[in-house]
Amino acid sequence: REGLAFYRRRFPEWKEKFQFLPTGLNRHIFYRRTPDRIQALRGRFYARHRLNPQTKLILFVGRFVEPKNFPLLVKTFRISHRLDHNLKLLLIGEGPLKRTIRSLIREHNLQHEVLLLGRRDQEEIARIANICSVFISTSAFEGMPISLLEAMNCGLPAVVTGAGETGNVVEDGFSGRVVPTDEPEKLAAAVEEVIARPDLYLPANAIASAKPYIVDNILSGVYSFQRMVRYE
Repeated sequence: REGLAFYRRRFPEWKEKFQFLPTGLNRHIFYRRTPDRIQALRGRFYARHRLNPQTKLILFVGRFVEPKNFPLLVKTFRISHRLDHNLKLLLIGEGPLKRTIRSLIREHNLQHEVLLLGRRDQEEIARIANICSVFISTSAFEGMPISLLEAMNCGLPAVVTGAGETGNVVEDGFSGRVVPTDEPEKLAAAVEEVIARPDLYLPANAIASAKPYIVDNILSGVYSFQRMVRYE
């Protein structure tokens, strides 16, 4: 959206012809499963990883690269885990910082609390998102992270720093928390709040926030704009 604002300022005579085209998500893969299906998925995942039935899962999906700010993520989870020993952090992805991330996890003595799941296909990511309690992004820099949209359309509330478009996707106090900070204590408090209040941060709320980014909805807007430009 910052780019859109720039071009509208740069070319004011054409400003109405510049439109924001967001990243689109595939609703046929990333969607909320039925309660029975979620229970079955959770049972299989917990059994495979030998998790306590009381365990609650925090999900990260993305490239293991510097802008994702893994030091902040690990510090945030360390505090969250001190507050609730039933928490586990799932990291899905690969990248050049994998060895560094392993070192961070060891440094904070979290080897048994963080699961490095590697690269997973879209179907598997959707299944995992359906059994988690919250999605987290501690990025210092972002664009429009598709992983956030996909998780939210699976009904997962999110805690984000507001980098890039994340603060426009997540509606603070409705579908998650937007915490523009590099202080792990504040992020951990937001994670605790979201997990403790499933009555407030409903799956339906996350899905509602993700709805404008479904490919079908984006394309309908594009076609409407094309018709407007063509016939004006």
